[in-house]
Amino acid sequence: MTDTPATLAAVLRKYAEHRREYLHPQGIPAINEALEVEINAYEKAARLIEGPTERDNIMGLPSWRWGSWETDIADIRAAHNI
Repeated sequence: MTDTPATLAAVLRKYAEHRREYLHPQGIPAINEALEVEINAYEKAARLIEGPTERDNIMGLPSWRWGSWETDIADIRAAHNI
């Protein structure tokens, strides 16, 4: 079974949601900021899967990569016959 990008993004978002719930039961603040960074990374991965060239994703890169990101994505897609 091959999942669509939208399905994969939804899986990552749900995982992040459950992870946050586990780490912050009933809204208790995070004990470890690194764990919150982990959760944010899952959410960022979901956004990248859904729209790798969306402006918000590009802005998260170092500025010297902004101009080349769309080319990078095109090269990756070409290498994988997408």
